[in-house]
Amino acid sequence: MMASIVPGRLNLRPDRTVDRGDRSRPLSTAGANAMPMGSHHEAVGLLLRNRRDLILEVDDGGTWRLEASSHAHRLLGLRVRVTGVRDSFDLLAVDTIEQVR
Repeated sequence: MMASIVPGRLNLRPDRTVDRGDRSRPLSTAGANAMPMGSHHEAVGLLLRNRRDLILEVDDGGTWRLEASSHAHRLLGLRVRVTGVRDSFDLLAVDTIEQVR
């Protein structure tokens, strides 16, 4: 089923993106407390991998997908500290990644 485009209205697609005709962006449900894109973050957790991405399971709950160099793969399965910039809803562009002992 295709979402119809109505001028002047936001049209919600089944994949939770907003159809604006020629461009789309994720729908934010966090309101005023949303973390802005480009904000800096530091997180500690377990570095894992799914089919496509490196994943950080954060110690205090939640997960981040990581955009990191191939160097980070040697730390899979270890507790790490990651610093980076939020690039999308759940994606961190990694600046540094190091093992936490």
